[in-house]
Amino acid sequence: MKAFVFVGMLSYSIYMVHLFISGKFFELPVRILENKFDYNLTIMQGDLKLYGTNMLYGSLLEAFYLLFVILCSFISYKLVEEPFRNISRNILKKRKRRGRI
Repeated sequence: MKAFVFVGMLSYSIYMVHLFISGKFFELPVRILENKFDYNLTIMQGDLKLYGTNMLYGSLLEAFYLLFVILCSFISYKLVEEPFRNISRNILKKRKRRGRI
């Protein structure tokens, strides 16, 4: 169950970075590859764009995307979330000691 606890810990970072990653690190390179090099990475099913030209390829792309989001979220958690949480805790501790809270 440690994996679920880990993903839960990263949930806010995942929420914050996933849309940026899907647009800048997935959608843009896919469009460039498809338009400039005429290499198909997506298929259209009605109005829905699906990644991968078959089930296995699409699943591998989605797994890579998921791992990349978790990696970027971990970096964001360690560099942004955790330090600012510690700073705010220290400020609150100081205020409690002074009797302001």
